[in-house]
Amino acid sequence: MASFAYWRRHVNQDLLADPLLAAALSPENVESRCRSVGYRWRRSFWSPSITLVTFILQVLSAEKTLRAAVAGLLTRLVAQGWQSLPSADPAAYCQARQRLPGQVFTGLLAQTASRIRAEVKTEHRWLGHRVWIVDGSNASMPDTPALQAVFPQSSSQKAGCGFPIAQIVAIFCWSTGAIMEVAIDALRPHELSLFRRMGHHFQPGDVVLADRAYGGYVDMARLLGCGVDGVFRLHQGRSIDWRRGLRLERGDHLVTLHKPVQWQPSFGIGRRAF
Repeated sequence: MASFAYWRRHVNQDLLADPLLAAALSPENVESRCRSVGYRWRRSFWSPSITLVTFILQVLSAEKTLRAAVAGLLTRLVAQGWQSLPSADPAAYCQARQRLPGQVFTGLLAQTASRIRAEVKTEHRWLGHRVWIVDGSNASMPDTPALQAVFPQSSSQKAGCGFPIAQIVAIFCWSTGAIMEVAIDALRPHELSLFRRMGHHFQPGDVVLADRAYGGYVDMARLLGCGVDGVFRLHQGRSIDWRRGLRLERGDHLVTLHKPVQWQPSFGIGRRAF
C-alpha cells in the first residue's frame, strides 16, 4: 500500500488530469449530488464542482489558505489552456465554499468509497480477509454561537474560554488506504459511540484494527458475534495476569476475558441485551 505522502503528492499534481479523479469530481456528478440534497446555485465560474476541487487543493496545500488554493487552481487551469479566468482574490471562492452543503461532501465520499470497495479483489486483501482500520481525532472550529450549539466546548474549560470541538471517527480500508465512512459528533460522547454507528460496514471474515480505546469486552463480543475479528491493544482499564492462560510463543499469549459483572450505560447496549 502506497504511503499517504505519495497519494497526497499524486492527487495534488494530477487532480485535474487523472481520469478517475476527473470522473469522481466531474460537474455532472457533483451537481447531481447537490440537487439530491436540494441545493441550488447561480451560474458562475465558482460552480459546485470548481468549488469542491479548490477546497481539495486548499487541504492539500502546505499553506492551507484560501488565497493559496485559488492560486493553485488558476495555475492548473492556465496550464490546461483555460481563458477568461477570474481574479485571484479568494473572496468569491470563500463565499461559494460556505454555501456548499456538508451533505454534498458526505454523499460524494460514500459514492467514491462504494466504487473503491468494488475494485478491491481477493488478492488485495490480507490472507483473504478484508481489513478495516478505525481511528478517531478531533478538530477545533471558530467560536460562533451556531457551532457552540452543535459542538459545545470541553467541560474541562471555563465557560466562554474554549472553542467548539468536533469529534471525528473514520473507517479506513487497509487495502487502498481510502476512507470508507466518517462519523462526526460533539466531543462529549466517547468515540466508541461513533464507531458503533458504522458497524454495518463489517461482514463475516473481516478484521477490525484499532487502538486500545476500542478493546472493551462488549465491543469485542459484538464483533465476534458478527463473525468479525478485532485486533486491539490491551484496554487501559483491564489488567491481565500473564502467569495464567496459555503461552503459544514469544509475544503470543492466549487468555480468557470474562464478561463484566455489572451492566454500564457506556456499554452501548441495553440492559436486557447485556
